[in-house]
Amino acid sequence: MTASDIITPARKMLADETATYRWANTTLWDQWGTEGMQDIWEKRPDARFTSAGVYTTSLTLPVCSGETLPTTTLDLQGVWRKALTDYVCYRAFSQDADDVQNLQRAAGHKLLYDAALAGG
Repeated sequence: MTASDIITPARKMLADETATYRWANTTLWDQWGTEGMQDIWEKRPDARFTSAGVYTTSLTLPVCSGETLPTTTLDLQGVWRKALTDYVCYRAFSQDADDVQNLQRAAGHKLLYDAALAGG
C-alpha cells in the first residue's frame, strides 16, 4: 500500500479528482493521513502488526514532496486501508460542515471509520 492507495479513493469520494485540487495532498496525506494512522495505532494496537506478523513499535510515515504523494510502500493490513480512507474523507467533509450535506457525509465516514476500529 502507498499513500496513493488511500488518497485516490478519498479524492473520488470527495469529488476532488481534477487538478487544481480542492484539498492539497499535504493536507490529505501529511496532515489527515498521519493523524488517522496515529489514531488507529492508539486505538488498535493490532494494527501495528505487519503482513509478516512483526509487531512494530514506531510509526513513521513518508511525507509529500511538494504536492507529490510519497511512493514508499507501507505495510498496512487491508482493513486499516479502508478505515484510513474513511478518516481522511471524514476530516475533509468536516472542513466544509457549513453545508448540511457535507456534515452528513462527514458523519457517515466517521461512522464507517469507527465501525472499522470497533470490528477490526
